[in-house]
Amino acid sequence: AELLFQSMSVLLFIFGVGVGGEYPLSASSASEKSMVDFDRRRKAEQQKRLEKEIQELQGIPTISESTSDNENDSRQEHKKKEKEESGLSSGRRVLLVFTMQGLGIFVNTLVITSLLWLTRLSGKKGNKNNDGEEEYNYSAIQLLDVWRISYAIGAAILSYVLVSRLQYLTESEVW
Repeated sequence: AELLFQSMSVLLFIFGVGVGGEYPLSASSASEKSMVDFDRRRKAEQQKRLEKEIQELQGIPTISESTSDNENDSRQEHKKKEKEESGLSSGRRVLLVFTMQGLGIFVNTLVITSLLWLTRLSGKKGNKNNDGEEEYNYSAIQLLDVWRISYAIGAAILSYVLVSRLQYLTESEVW
């Protein structure tokens, strides 16, 4: 039991350092990606304005001069909608990072509850409680197995994330 406590303490410390570093980095990465997308949109808008100015200087009619007022209004509404959506998309990325923490806790709870339910099905029925329902007795070994399996599932997922980060994650364009 002492070896189990020591090994679990060391593993939980390593897990805490990993998650403690990953969580703020994920939020920073989402924020940086939003900044890169914003810069790209800004440069594209500047390029369009520059092309329009060049066309005006050369005497080439611009799209707004050669189209009807209805088409012009439609284009302006489309541009306005694009600007609103671009502002929302940057916030959505950061919000998604923070939402994943709650989703992870929920999924972990489902896994542990499922494992306890499966262990209960294979366990021994105990005495009846005051309400007349049968109580199930879990042995220490069964509970340790539930803990180990739930930890192994989490470790497998985190190992996959680590490998994919090392292989596919590139340096941020902001830096």
